[in-house]
Formats: sequence, C-alpha cells, structure tokens
Amino acid sequence: MERASGNFKDENAVYYEDFGAVGDGVADDFAAMKAAHEYANKTAKTVYGKSGKTYLVRDTRDSEGKAQYIPIRTNVDWQGATIVIDDTELRADLSSPFSQHLKHIFVVESDYPKISAGAEILEKYKGGIKREGFSSLELGIDYPAMAIIYDKTHNNYIRYGMNHDSGQPQKDLVKLDASGKVMDNTPLMFDYNTVTDIEIIRTDVKGITLRNATVISKTSRVNNFTFDEESGTFKSRIIYFNRGILVQRSNTVIKDINHRITGELIYEDGEISDGKLVKMRIGGPAYSGMFTASQCDNIVIEGCVLTARRFYKIAGSYDFNATLVNNLTLKNCTQSNFYKDDGVTPSMAKAEFWGVGGTNLCKNMTYENCELTRYDAHCGVLNGKIIGCKLTAINLIGAGEFLIKDSLLELTGTDIICLRPDYGGTFRGTITIDNLTVKNYGDVFVTLSPFTNHYFGYTTYMPNLSVKRINLLNPGKIGLVRSYAPRYTISDGQSCGVCHEPCANKPVLSDGTKNNNPVVTAEYYEVTDYQNEYTLYDTPVFSTVKLIGNIKKTELTD
Repeated sequence: MERASGNFKDENAVYYEDFGAVGDGVADDFAAMKAAHEYANKTAKTVYGKSGKTYLVRDTRDSEGKAQYIPIRTNVDWQGATIVIDDTELRADLSSPFSQHLKHIFVVESDYPKISAGAEILEKYKGGIKREGFSSLELGIDYPAMAIIYDKTHNNYIRYGMNHDSGQPQKDLVKLDASGKVMDNTPLMFDYNTVTDIEIIRTDVKGITLRNATVISKTSRVNNFTFDEESGTFKSRIIYFNRGILVQRSNTVIKDINHRITGELIYEDGEISDGKLVKMRIGGPAYSGMFTASQCDNIVIEGCVLTARRFYKIAGSYDFNATLVNNLTLKNCTQSNFYKDDGVTPSMAKAEFWGVGGTNLCKNMTYENCELTRYDAHCGVLNGKIIGCKLTAINLIGAGEFLIKDSLLELTGTDIICLRPDYGGTFRGTITIDNLTVKNYGDVFVTLSPFTNHYFGYTTYMPNLSVKRINLLNPGKIGLVRSYAPRYTISDGQSCGVCHEPCANKPVLSDGTKNNNPVVTAEYYEVTDYQNEYTLYDTPVFSTVKLIGNIKKTELTD
C-alpha cells in the first residue's frame, strides 16, 4: 500500500496505539512500541506512527533490569510523528553488560541468522589467502552472502598518536554470489597468513524502509568529569552511548528522518563547588551515532537531517557510523548545524562540534548531494565517491578507486584530502579529483601523506593522483603532496620520522633508526587542470613517480 500523507488507518498494518502507546510526550511508550514491532515481525505487517503524536522513550529495561531494544523486520512509516529519546538522567553503568547506554533503541534485524564457517572450511584456508588472484570462497552455501574473514593471530590498524592502541584482529568483508564468486568491487584489502574465522551473512533479504519521523535526542546531562581526591585532578572516561538506530539487515533504506539534539552540557553548565569543580571540567559522554550500520549490504540513508554533537575533548561523537558495510550510500542528507550561529563559519572550525560521521572497514561508500561536515574513513574504505556534496573535511585511508566530483570543500585547514596520519596515511590505489571547488585561506595541498616511523600492521602506500580540475575561491598556490613532517616526540615516547627523509623501501633511516614503515610510493601523479599550476616538492622519494601534466618541481626547504 502506498504511503499517504497525514494519518490513515490501514487495517492490515500495526499501530503503536494498538499496543498501549499514548504518544503525548510524557508517558514512556517504549514497551508499547516494542510490542507493536514484535507483533509486526511475526505477521509481516507494516508499522505506522501517527502524525502529531510524540512517542517518548526513556527506560528500556525489562523486569530484571536488563536493557532491551525494539526489533524491526518490516517497513515502518512514522507518518511525521516525533520520537523523543530522553537520556537526560542516563548514567553509564560500567558494571553491567546490560546497561541501557550500551543498547540502541531500534535494531533493524535480518531474517537470517549470521553463521560461522565450520572446522572443515577453516582447515581449507588455514594456510592463508593471497589478495592477488583471490576470486572465490568455497563455503558450502547456495545463496549470495557477505563473508567476513578473520585472522585473529595478527593485528592491523595499530593506531599511532594521542589515541594510540594495539590495533584489532585483521578482518575484511567480501561479497559473494550464490556460487561463491567474489564480486569484483569487494576484493580483499590484505593478504592473510592464516584464516581463523569466517562469518557468513546472507544478503538476499527482502528490502525494508524506515521513514518519515523527527527524532529528538535529549542527551545525557550526567557530567563525565569526576574529581580525583588522591591526585587532585579531574578525570574523565571514554564512554560511548548508543541509543539510536542500528541497521544489521541488508537492503535497508532509512529515509526522511530528521534527527535533532538538545540538552548538551556546555561551558555555562559548570559550577564551582568547594573550589574543585571549574567551568571547563564538565562534559557529557560520546555517542556512537543515531544512524548506525554494521555487517550488512546495500544500505541507503536518504533525505535525512543529521546533527553533529559537541566535542568534550574526550572522544569523538558521531551521528552516522558504519562498520563492515558494503554498498553504503548517503544521499540528499544535510546537517542541521553545518554552520555555527553566524551562518558562515563551519561548525568544526573551533572543534565545538565533532565531525558528523565516521566509518570503519566499509566498501563502496558514496556521499551524493549531501551537505555534511566530514567524510571520514577511519580504518579504511575500499572504493568511495563524493559527488555533488558540500563538506569541510575529507579524512580517509584505504584502497581502490576514490572519486571526488562536482563538490565544494570549505576548508578549515590546508589539506584537501587528509590521509589519516594516525593510521599511516595509506591509500593503495588512485584518488581522482574532477571539478572540486575549494574555499581556501591561502595555499593548499591536494593530499597529506605523512611518514611516521611506526608499524601499523600493514605496508602503507601513497596513492596515485589524478587531478582534472580544482577551483580555488581565494588566491593561493596548490601543492600536490605534503609528505613528510619533522621528527617530534609525543607524551608516550613515540616519535615521527626524519624530516624530508626518503623512506620508501629502506630498512634503516639515515640517522640509523629502524624503518618500521617503508612506505610504497605512488606510480604516477597526473594533472590535466591547466588553469592552475601544481607544485611537487623535488625530493628523492619522488624519483620513481611518473609525472603527467603541468606539475612544477620545486626544491623543498625547511
């Protein structure tokens, strides 16, 4: 049945009110909403909200005190209703894995359970898999699926810098047809020395759509800073709240959802108590995202309004988040606070708000006609597109083909593309820029490709570049690659590489330091934009790179 505007009664559908929802914004409707969706899942019926209603969700615990969620397996049309998620008094309970802050409110579930490959299949691949030439995976199934391949004996994405960590077990997704053939656009990112686990996720799932609502998050106002009497200092914990929509079902569309955030702690909420609490020592928890997807295929977020969260100098908060997703598209999405109150300055300019999205281990990720502050691929993206968008930052690492076309970038720094230094700035493949307008504040660089003498768990690569057109809105020169930073030491004793050191394929640097990161240089830099002059610093590291087009080589000076 086609959706109609306003309220209407479909006798073959499910309504929250049928299960006791009040919709007045005062009564907690979580239990009624959960019951409605559970019934709809059993009967394959659409769930409707009602225009003008406000459904409040506050307490998601059952009678035993364990947090629950609302399972969704059918279409949902909220018909313009408002959903309020009230976290105002919500405190993280770190003693329990069933704490409310750990659970999303809605979970879009698959009709099929995720399964693990048996011992016989794992035995077949215990000798490893080479990325080159890998074209099929024999799993003994007869349906299309995503396979997530693990090597838990090896960690990669070993992060460097202020948020350094020991990495995570190597994993990657591939998309298979019913015969086990690997789809051409989902090759492996890395070689596998061994395979310890394979998870199989069936993808021939009936598509569903969630649509047409305003969601208001009343964020937690429990101060995340505590005063430590012994040390006499304020301490904070990195705690992530979920409390959004988690998609774990392939072929899902989220459409026309307007997400707004209220009640965040700000400077003026601080107070002085016995001389211990000062105004700047106040802040709420981080959030993982209202729109979140994990381990699924073909996800579209369309016509939605996202809102960036405040940055409390603890951990980044998100409104959009995805991990191990293939064919992920954000289309016609906007950000309610893209600009600060002055309507001119991007909201990330002074780090008052965090970049609106972050992703890990995704493939074929597209932003199309979006106005969002940041495209960010933390732990790698394979193949990506930014088409017809307005952004303030492009942060990524990964592989494959990445296209930036017909877009506007309102830079708050100097780098058009920041290849994330905390993950080695690696991109094994080609980045193409075709008609990008840049609002600059002086000279700019096309890419930041930093060298750090740190082992990330993988070989790092500098990308091939193809620049077809960049339009600077203000006077400035364009440098093609900003490569090497001076050596410096941070608080944990780690240090960067030697300034201007040609490090490719060198086991030892010139000062005798072991080279833990023998970066592989690009094959070529191609510029066919003849309205601008592009500069490439003339250092030995570029001697193997083929230069095509109007690239001027200049001496690099400190």
